[in-house]
Amino acid sequence: MLGYFPASSLTRMPEAVGKFEVQPPAGEDAGLSGKITIRIWLSAKGDIDSIRILSSEVPAAYAQAALGAFEKLRFEPAEINGKPVRSWLDVVIEYADLALDGKRHGENR
Repeated sequence: MLGYFPASSLTRMPEAVGKFEVQPPAGEDAGLSGKITIRIWLSAKGDIDSIRILSSEVPAAYAQAALGAFEKLRFEPAEINGKPVRSWLDVVIEYADLALDGKRHGENR
């Protein structure tokens, strides 16, 4: 998308407001591991303008769950020299086969 600055051009990265939580798809309790890469385009106000899965090593339902978790987030906008700007960044989410209290969780690393 034109008019968005890549992370490498920013003097201040956007910051998520709130907690990022991925819930495994209903009925999907088998342990798995793998990475998902998501690209997010943010407005100068920190709103998500667009979001897309770039690559995924996990079943589609897990990738969609991660995408849905990001769609609920809001961000403090990126800046260049103190001025809020539109930006894009790639985020890698890693699912790890971690059992905590008998549940599987997605991890953001």
